[in-house]
Amino acid sequence: MADWRDQKREARRVVHDTMGLDVWHYTAVGATPTPIRVRLHTKFTQIGDDRSMGWAEIEAVKPRLVFMLSEIAAMGVTINRGDTIYFQPGEAYNIDNTLPPDDITVTAETSRLSRKQYQDMGLPAAGSVP
Repeated sequence: MADWRDQKREARRVVHDTMGLDVWHYTAVGATPTPIRVRLHTKFTQIGDDRSMGWAEIEAVKPRLVFMLSEIAAMGVTINRGDTIYFQPGEAYNIDNTLPPDDITVTAETSRLSRKQYQDMGLPAAGSVP
């Protein structure tokens, strides 16, 4: 009989299979991309002084990408700072920091590429495939 950790792992695999998106992993400008699956998490983070009336000055979105360790290992992919994850025309993320593995996943803190960064990477325009 499976213990609760095995049940949790299976549930996480189901979530990843259901919510994961097919993306392209680039290690450098002009590099051949590798197809992988990832889940995109966006979360508001409070930034600034929260002393006045208990509210932060501003909120910012800090996207995170969740990768299944078994999938990236099978593709021979290592997630490193500076890598780019391409979702669709106009949407790509730069890996800022990779957190320690969490059992069967690894999470990367990212920032969305600006229009100029996107163009400088030479990422695909609408209607084209990487």
